[in-house]
Amino acid sequence: MVYIKNISLDFNAENKPLTVCAKQNDADSRFLIITPVSDGKQIDMTNVTAVFCAEKPDGSNIMNYAQKDNDGKIIVELTSQTLALSGIVSCEVKLYQGLSVLSSCRFCVNVEKSLSDKAVESTDEFTILTELIAECKAMLKNSYLDYEKPYLSALQTKILEIEQTTYEEVIE
Repeated sequence: MVYIKNISLDFNAENKPLTVCAKQNDADSRFLIITPVSDGKQIDMTNVTAVFCAEKPDGSNIMNYAQKDNDGKIIVELTSQTLALSGIVSCEVKLYQGLSVLSSCRFCVNVEKSLSDKAVESTDEFTILTELIAECKAMLKNSYLDYEKPYLSALQTKILEIEQTTYEEVIE
């Protein structure tokens, strides 16, 4: 089951904070579809990376990539860590384009306490860093393999020479 809340978020930062309501411990079910605007006009999201940032009531932080749809809207998942604690979660979206950074006005997610026994431990969540580290590891591995290719080719040639020599000696 999925619940989607559509909001318009002003990047001019002159608006009163918007509040979105959610339930503690919900997971894989709550999403925000954010229309990024400045002075009422939708922001062009071409070549822009969106990042969702939040601070939970216990002071731990969240920094996750947000998705973009074809209409230039931003899709943010309210992860289990975002909703781990009841209380007010202070949020913003940052847009990155080259060296340029543009931050939205703040908005709040009011996380209502769950009545269930289920307890989720609150921790920092930086999926953006996990994804960047994995990307760097893949690039490093690929560059290492590219660096090794000439040596592998030379080694394969040498192995063929040795096999041929051995084969020719056995025939003679």
